[in-house]
Amino acid sequence: MRIEHLYLQDFRNYERAEFAPCEAITILVGSNAAGKTNLVEAVQTLTTTESFRRPRWEDLVRWGRPRAEVGLKASGVSSAAELRLGVDADGTREFFVNGTRKRRVADVVGVVPSVVFTPDDLLMVKGSAERRRAAADAVAAQLWPAYKTARREYAKVLRQRNALLKEEAGGDQAAAWDERLVELGARVTAYRCRLLSSFEPELTAAHGRLAGDERLRIEYADRSGLDPGSWRSQPEADSIEEALRAELGRRRADERARRATLVGPHRDDIVFLIDDRDARAFGSQGQQRTVALAWKTSEIAVVRGTTGRSPVLLLDDVMSELDEGRRARLLDTVVSDIQTIVTTTNIGYFDERTLADAEVVRL
Repeated sequence: MRIEHLYLQDFRNYERAEFAPCEAITILVGSNAAGKTNLVEAVQTLTTTESFRRPRWEDLVRWGRPRAEVGLKASGVSSAAELRLGVDADGTREFFVNGTRKRRVADVVGVVPSVVFTPDDLLMVKGSAERRRAAADAVAAQLWPAYKTARREYAKVLRQRNALLKEEAGGDQAAAWDERLVELGARVTAYRCRLLSSFEPELTAAHGRLAGDERLRIEYADRSGLDPGSWRSQPEADSIEEALRAELGRRRADERARRATLVGPHRDDIVFLIDDRDARAFGSQGQQRTVALAWKTSEIAVVRGTTGRSPVLLLDDVMSELDEGRRARLLDTVVSDIQTIVTTTNIGYFDERTLADAEVVRL
């Protein structure tokens, strides 16, 4: 899919703006606070229903205005789509696809797939497990609309169960939520296994192109009681339920003592191994950043291979965080056949060949 037109009305710092990115690479150049990231955020929020900035929804509305609106038109080889988002000053929001209001955000995600890459993503390897789970969840939500729903429902059950565990030393009431936690947790875990088993070959190949002889692989460190490595066979939710139910029983005393849910996909992690050594513990900063680059380029391949649609790539100020070699390899890998929107404060980060194929927009 390629975006043909984007408009913003009272969104962030924009009173009114229209933007027509080119088919290849569009470079948005401007000083800090010029609104470059706001344009990237508008595209991501429309296409994924979430922002990498994690704002309050009312923060998207320009100060003093009652409502913000963002819309885009996109087309692919055999499809076209119009997306629109309205956000009121009280945080109320509504999404529209081809003029029809959608009550479920799962019906919006993935219509126009996108991949966003920000400086924070470079911390993926050395950061928290939550950051790595979020990276996987963002991809899965665009591939399978049911995943976003299952993940949201699981989070609600988890909050309720944790609240009861905190209130009840014995945890008897929390046990009543076990089956719902097992059902939804197994569904989330099954999708993650499916995602990572598809991801690993793409990730290994992408890392090989970026790093040469070093070999990268991943392990899914689940907290559902699965056998090590069984995620590669993409187990069904039914078999995961059995393992998760048994693990809950085994950890029940620990949960009551700590008054928190210790079992389930909310505690999972993704481990990156470079030549069989944990990249988080033993990798250099350069190696960790190369893994993050490989992950992002793999997202493009997985989304395209699963949905049959090329995502829009959004690069927000990452060029300043990469050395010259990694900048060149990133652009060589992703810009050749995918619509890309890049923000930067310095046009000097791009070589003459890239600039010749790009449209430069100064803000």
